[in-house]
Amino acid sequence: MGQEEVKRELKKSDGWLLSHEIAGRTGQSLTSVQAALRRMVKWGDVRRKNAAEVIKDSSRLAKKCFAGFAYKLNNEKKNDEKIKIK
Repeated sequence: MGQEEVKRELKKSDGWLLSHEIAGRTGQSLTSVQAALRRMVKWGDVRRKNAAEVIKDSSRLAKKCFAGFAYKLNNEKKNDEKIKIK
């Protein structure tokens, strides 16, 4: 449930989202979303960057003072996914 909903929301947005935005859109708790994002970043499914670098709308950043990172699906394929066994 948790990671799949987060992944679906990131895919729908096709842009950078803050964790509290994902939580609001999916109806999950912020703690649950942040835990899912940590796992997804660890395994390379999601990219994480400083929110101030990628989000230019200052009103989105001003809503939550703890908005340190923004998240986006990682579109790059992993090396083991590129290898095709014949």
